[in-house]
Amino acid sequence: MRFEKPVPVTTIATLIGAELVGNKNGNATGINEIHKVEQGDIVFVDHPKYYDKCINSAASFIIINKKTDCRWQGIAYSG
Repeated sequence: MRFEKPVPVTTIATLIGAELVGNKNGNATGINEIHKVEQGDIVFVDHPKYYDKCINSAASFIIINKKTDCRWQGIAYSG
């Protein structure tokens, strides 16, 4: 799903009560499922089975339910 206009990731992190790590100046252009995600998108993952697939996807930002050692470009931890 494309957003009408880019949304600052800080806004999204605040809305969901997440800790933002990495690129805090980024803007998300959409949100999508892991198998449809594109550059600029946010993807959400809440199961360890899909962590690697998410991290290695085309997504620019990840919302994840658990802190990881990952030093990825834009990640929000929401537990």
